[in-house]
Amino acid sequence: MNVGYILLFLVLGYLVGSVSNALWVSKYIYHTDLRKHGSGNLGGTNAGRVLGFFAGFLVIALDVIKCAIPMAIIQKLPLGDYAYAYSLIFGIAVPFGHCFPCFAHFKGGKAVASSWGFVWGSIFFEFALYPWVLLLPLLGMFLVVKFTKYVSLGSMTTFPLAIIGGLLCKMKGLVLLCYCVLWMLIIVRHKTNIERLAAGKESKVKW
Repeated sequence: MNVGYILLFLVLGYLVGSVSNALWVSKYIYHTDLRKHGSGNLGGTNAGRVLGFFAGFLVIALDVIKCAIPMAIIQKLPLGDYAYAYSLIFGIAVPFGHCFPCFAHFKGGKAVASSWGFVWGSIFFEFALYPWVLLLPLLGMFLVVKFTKYVSLGSMTTFPLAIIGGLLCKMKGLVLLCYCVLWMLIIVRHKTNIERLAAGKESKVKW
């Protein structure tokens, strides 16, 4: 692998991740600074709570896309046998940019949607080979949120299920390692949610 390409895709991934869709959607469509409302978090859940379902859905979709689509494009670039590896390098940097965006004073979201963009991007052209990597976590999150009403708990439990799905589908170890890294990032970013869950003070959704 070329060191120059590694650095290039790391920087590009971080910069793309730093584009805060929650901030731009709230400011330029709803004329509201999301950082001053609700939890203050620049993520889809807070956007949904403060601005409504459509805003939350739009932010989540854009956060998934900003990681997944560039990863898919990189995999098709003439980069030889390392195109897929370079896409992983780009993709792993996106959630970190999302959490610590240089365009928003390094105060971003919790990386759930952008991390799922990484999962989607990692199997973009091979979903038939790895169906459980997406289906198992989606089912798990649906059930957790349905019965507990805690979005944060559902968010934190999906990546272990993605890892299990990857093991069931015999996915490459490097990809599973990336999933583990993103899972740890999500856990760290949900520190205050974990504390509120333990104290029984976490906000619930109406479902």
